[in-house]
Amino acid sequence: DMPDMPDMPSIELPDMPDMPSISAPDMPSMSMPSLSMKDLKAPKMPKKKERIEGGPYGRIQINGSQVQVNGKSVKIMKCEQVRIFKDSTKNSKNRTVHLEFEDEAEAYSWACSMWYGGAEKIEK
Repeated sequence: DMPDMPDMPSIELPDMPDMPSISAPDMPSMSMPSLSMKDLKAPKMPKKKERIEGGPYGRIQINGSQVQVNGKSVKIMKCEQVRIFKDSTKNSKNRTVHLEFEDEAEAYSWACSMWYGGAEKIEK
């Protein structure tokens, strides 16, 4: 029999004599293994690379790259970037870097220094 619910009509289920009886002793016994806190270990996460405090983020190799100046901005293309961490470095090739300057004369001066340092001049 179903328990009565407040504010709901009572439901009577018909008997089903053709249905086989399922008793609990026929069911396999199942138990969960006990887990203590010492058995649970957090997954090991990769350690984030630390930068040198007050040190450089990295460096960009200008020789062999392409440099384009456009007003107050300089675009360095196809350059190699080396990121510097406390215990290692990471090299990335074919990077593009955008630099913004306060005025066009400063941007052009920086671009000239890069062209002199071996970068290819790219016209806009």
